[in-house]
Amino acid sequence: MRYVRALSQEEQEALALALRQWGDPAALRRARAVRLSSRGWKVPRIAEAVECNTDSVRRWINRYEAEGLEGLKTKHRSGRPPKVDGEYLRVLERTLQTPPRELGLAFNCWTLPRLGIYMDKKTAVAVSSGHMSRLLRGLGYVYKRARHDLSHKRDQGLYEIAKRELGTLKKGLSRRKETSSCSLWTNRKCT
Repeated sequence: MRYVRALSQEEQEALALALRQWGDPAALRRARAVRLSSRGWKVPRIAEAVECNTDSVRRWINRYEAEGLEGLKTKHRSGRPPKVDGEYLRVLERTLQTPPRELGLAFNCWTLPRLGIYMDKKTAVAVSSGHMSRLLRGLGYVYKRARHDLSHKRDQGLYEIAKRELGTLKKGLSRRKETSSCSLWTNRKCT
């Protein structure tokens, strides 16, 4: 069985302090596993207690013995650098504040695909609709269904005339009295 080496009083205090102060849940789990090992727990029991596999517990114990507490901390992992940077977000925000027609586009409102295509042409950075949606939420924008309206194409004079006529018709209907109270679905004669 694998156990962590016997810890000095100073190492035990440092481990206890780390368990109280660290905010990273993964590093806390590793420190807890090492502490349980120092108390004589076997690897399978530790793995069950911290909900991981036994290989992980052994790896954490080895890292602790090689590097101390620093070996338990979560290290920065390299990866692909992000496509979207601060400049991209500034261009995106300026674009959203400008009506598409003013940018020479043939539509009135932005959709995620249209915005993605425009930003790709403008910045040479392609972003999926899903990621664009997350970026917009991060900037404080919310989705709102576009309301399509043809009121800008109507003849205002004819519209006002039709509106008055409709109002007159509605008033005439409300003044009309009901002369019968029978239902349409009955076979009885109305009186």
